[in-house]
Amino acid sequence: MFGEGVMTVREWAQELGCTRARVYQMIAQARVELVKVGAQWLLTPHDRASILARPRRRPGRPKKTLDTV
Repeated sequence: MFGEGVMTVREWAQELGCTRARVYQMIAQARVELVKVGAQWLLTPHDRASILARPRRRPGRPKKTLDTV
């Protein structure tokens, strides 16, 4: 809609499989920068690549290892 690779927050959340609130959390943690065009906040292809390249953590508490017991 806005150009090749540029996505709205809603599209970005669908791409990542998370909520729009989570996308805004990533923005607040300075993991992603937004560009505002009119009423829409847009994410650039560079931000998309950097987020998708990061390894995903499993949700929940980490399992204990022998080192920490």
